[in-house]
Amino acid sequence: MKITTQSFLAMLLFVSFFGFTACGGDDTDASSDGDADGDSDSDSDSDSDSDSDSDADSDNDSDNEVDYSCIDDIAWHRDNINTEPVGPADVGTKEANAFGLYDMLGNVIEWTADCYHDTYDGYPNADTGAAWTEGAAICDMYVLRGGCYAAPLDTLRVSRRESATPTSYGTCAPGIRCARDEDAALNEDNMALTQDLDWVLVPGGTFQMGCTDEGASECRTNEFPVTEVTVPSFYMTTVEASAIDYYAITGLTPNVDESTPQRPANGIWYENAQAFCEALGGRIPTEAEWEYAARADNINAYYCAE
Repeated sequence: MKITTQSFLAMLLFVSFFGFTACGGDDTDASSDGDADGDSDSDSDSDSDSDSDSDADSDNDSDNEVDYSCIDDIAWHRDNINTEPVGPADVGTKEANAFGLYDMLGNVIEWTADCYHDTYDGYPNADTGAAWTEGAAICDMYVLRGGCYAAPLDTLRVSRRESATPTSYGTCAPGIRCARDEDAALNEDNMALTQDLDWVLVPGGTFQMGCTDEGASECRTNEFPVTEVTVPSFYMTTVEASAIDYYAITGLTPNVDESTPQRPANGIWYENAQAFCEALGGRIPTEAEWEYAARADNINAYYCAE
């Protein structure tokens, strides 16, 4: 049975009244709506609300200037967010990129399937775009991408990489975007429970992963060396998983205010993000898939730039 907005609100009001959250492992506060500093781990590198000058490695002598003029059209960020209560905006309310994907930058940061590495040196999957896990069943740190509504503009570059342990994060509380192999079967029964999710086929191709020329002076060393990667065609969800869809599939309470069911679920631990995607017949996207899909054949720091 499809979850209605009314039943979703009733569930969250029940949780709020009785003072607990059925998160099944997610370290979230159902009333905090994504600003999850309180339980963040000090080893998390995903605090995109920090002063970018303090963690940017400006060893790269480029005088190229970043074009910020179009960013408000595609992303919610610290300088334009105006939501009440404070938090991310409803999914899919900015312009899509050339592949038909919304909110690839800003709103909520997104998990990828790759273990975090300090640079792309030794990246082994340039011919497939597969996840760089080195055989690890669970990574100590995962790569997150896209920044969030609390982040300043210069941290929303399409090549910027953050990291966090599977159960911790900084100010940018992770949300979910799913991928699916082109020949993988969709779970139609579970998809019928959702309201906001749709899938788009991302055509395969070859791209330069990492910090491209524009904005190189703002890039960090973990975005180098720029690496040519070939990615086969795959499906990706057009929007981040909304709170109402996350609850419909998992039965877990997302980290949102009860009055905002169309906002993205956030503060989601890695294993629960993975379980959500798998329930739909998908998976968490690899880092290469994520950047390829976000760029949509655009080499600039922001995929909206000409």
